[in-house]
Amino acid sequence: MNRQTMRRGAALVAFLLLVVAVAASQAQAGSGAVAAQETVRNGGFDQGETAWGKVGSLTSSTNEGNPGGGMRIWPSILDQNNLSYVAQQIHLPTTISAASFNYSYHFEAQGSLTNFGGYRVGIYTDLTQAPIITLHEITNGGQIDFTWHIFPKTLSAGEVTTLQNANGAGQPIFLAISLQAANLSVTVDNVSLSVDGAMAYPTVTGEIAFLGQNASNNNTTVNRIKPDGSPPQTLWTHPDTIDPHIYDVAWKPDATETAFSSDHEFGYSAFHADIYGMDPNGGNLRRISNPPQHSSWPNGHATSTDTGKILNRGVSFPAPFLIYFEGAKEPVGVSMPTFDGEVSFTAPDVEDLGVGVLQFVVFHWSGDQCTNGKEYHVAAVDVQGGGTVDVGTLTFDGLCNHYNAGDISWKRDGSQVGFLLGGIPQKVKSSGEAIGSQLFAGTHFSNSDLAWSPVDDRILYSRWRDGTANPTIFLTNAGSDGGSALSIDNQNTHGNPAWLPDGSGFLFTYNDGAAIGKYTFATGQSTMLVQFYGEKADNLSLSPDGQYLVFERQNIDASRRDLWVMNVAQPNEQWALTSDGRSGNPDWSRQNPTSATPTPMATPTQTPAPEVTPTPTPTPGATPPTQSVYLPGVMR
Repeated sequence: MNRQTMRRGAALVAFLLLVVAVAASQAQAGSGAVAAQETVRNGGFDQGETAWGKVGSLTSSTNEGNPGGGMRIWPSILDQNNLSYVAQQIHLPTTISAASFNYSYHFEAQGSLTNFGGYRVGIYTDLTQAPIITLHEITNGGQIDFTWHIFPKTLSAGEVTTLQNANGAGQPIFLAISLQAANLSVTVDNVSLSVDGAMAYPTVTGEIAFLGQNASNNNTTVNRIKPDGSPPQTLWTHPDTIDPHIYDVAWKPDATETAFSSDHEFGYSAFHADIYGMDPNGGNLRRISNPPQHSSWPNGHATSTDTGKILNRGVSFPAPFLIYFEGAKEPVGVSMPTFDGEVSFTAPDVEDLGVGVLQFVVFHWSGDQCTNGKEYHVAAVDVQGGGTVDVGTLTFDGLCNHYNAGDISWKRDGSQVGFLLGGIPQKVKSSGEAIGSQLFAGTHFSNSDLAWSPVDDRILYSRWRDGTANPTIFLTNAGSDGGSALSIDNQNTHGNPAWLPDGSGFLFTYNDGAAIGKYTFATGQSTMLVQFYGEKADNLSLSPDGQYLVFERQNIDASRRDLWVMNVAQPNEQWALTSDGRSGNPDWSRQNPTSATPTPMATPTQTPAPEVTPTPTPTPGATPPTQSVYLPGVMR
C-alpha cells in the first residue's frame, strides 16, 4: 500500500489527526523498571472496541472461530478507495530497550477479490503518512489464505531506536491495522505490543484522593494513591452493601483533611447525602454539613422528648411517613391523615444541641409521583435537655426534594466548603454547619463541576447556557450572581474546569469529554491538548505545579472508568494509575498530606435560610407556617 492510498479527503484527514485513543496498561508501581509492559488497550476487542478509532466499514465480530472473536475490517464501495482500518494511540515508558508484537488475523472472501491495494499493520506518528515501522504487510500479489494465523514479531534494534526517538520527541504514536480491498474482510484479535525499558516517574508534590468500588461486595470507598501508581490506600468504606453512594471527594487546601459526600446517614439529616471530613489516613471522621454525625449519638449532649402535631397540606390520601428531628436517635413513623387532617407525634431521645440552636425537622415520604422525597422545616424550638417540649403544629406541604451534596470544592483558605445541592451552589463552614448558605446567586438547577479558585474568590462551573442545547463554562465570584459564560472557540459541551495553580487559566473537557483543552484568561484563547476516540475524559485535577493532570478515563457508556496521569506540556506522556474499571473522581492535593489535627468542629449553628435560595412553590392553597423554610427544590 503506497502513501497515496493512505491519503484521504480533507475532512477525514482532519479527523485522523485528532484521533487519540490512549492505550497502556498500568505501569509498575514505584519502580522504574518495565518488563513486558502491554501498551495496547482492549487488544481482544472485548468491550465494544473501547480505545480503538475506527474508520470505514467495520463490524464487531464475536464468533469467527477464534476465542474472543475480534474486530472485522470490511471495506466497501462507500469507503474512499475501499480503505478501512482501526487505530489507537499507544503510550510508552520513558526509555525502551526491547519490544515485541503479536496478534491473530483471519481473511474472509465475500466474492471475487478486486481492488486489492494491500493489508498493513504499522506504527505511525501521522496516520496520513507512511508508517515509521511496518509490523506486518501483505502487498498486491501477496499470498492470502482463509485460515486463522498467529503473527509474532520481535522488533529489531533499529526499530526500537525509531520507536524510542519518536517517543522522546513527544510525537503521538499510533498502532493501525488497515485493509484496502473489495470483497475481502479481515478479522483481527488479541493485538499486543509489549515493551521492556524504564519509566521515569516525575517527582510531584501531593497525592490523589479518589472514589473506588469493592468488586467483591459492591461497597464504595474513598481512597488515596501516589502519582506513580503505587498501590492505593483505602481510607473509608461505605457501610451499606445495598445501593451505597459516595458522590465526590476533595482535599482540603492544606491536605490535613479530605471532604467527601456520602448517603450512609441519609435518614438522619436534612440532606440525602452529606459532606464528611476525615484525616489523610481515614481517621477523625466528622459530618461537615448538618453536624454532628448520627453514628456518634448522643455526642455528649442531654436529650429530650419532642411532641406536636402534623397538618397535612401536601397529599390527598393517608400514607405512612417518617419524621426526623435533628439530633434524634431514630426517625419516628407516623400515619399521615387525609388532606387537611392532623396527626400527633412523639419523638424521643432528641439531643439538645445548645442554647438558642433551632433544630430542623425532616419528613421522609413517598407518594403520588414522589419517591424517597424529603421536605425540610426549621422547628421554632430550643430543645431543652432532660424534658419534654411541645413544638406545636408542623405543616407538611408535599415537597418532593432530593438533596445530594456533590461537586465539592474548598475555599482556598480551608474555612468553607462549596458544593452543589441539586445543582444549586451552596457553602458551609468547614468547622461544621447545618444547611449552609448559597455560594452565589442564580435560579439554574443544572449547574455542575464547581471549582473554587486556588488564589481568589472566582468560581468556575458548568451549566446549560440559556437558549442552547449544550453546557458551557461560566465564571463568577463567591457571593455574586451567576456570572457569565466564557467564549471558548467553536467547540461545544465544555465542562470539568480545573484551575491552573496561579489562577491564570484552566484545563477543561469539551465535545462530551472527547478532548481536553487549555484556556488562558489573558488571551481569551484555548488550545487542544489531547483528543480521545471511543473514550472520554471526566473529572480533571491538576498537580500543585500545574505540570501534570490526573483525570478519569471512561468508555463511551461510562461502564468502566480508571485514573490516568498526563504530562500537560507533552500529552503523549501518560500512564494509568488504576486498571480495575471502578475508579473515579480524582482530586490532587495541593500539598503533601499531613496528619495534622483538622479544624475542630464548632457547635452546629442553624442558618435560618439559604441566601437568595429560590423557594419551591408550595402546594396550591397551603400556607406554610412561620417556622418553616425550604432548601433549593429538586423535583424528581
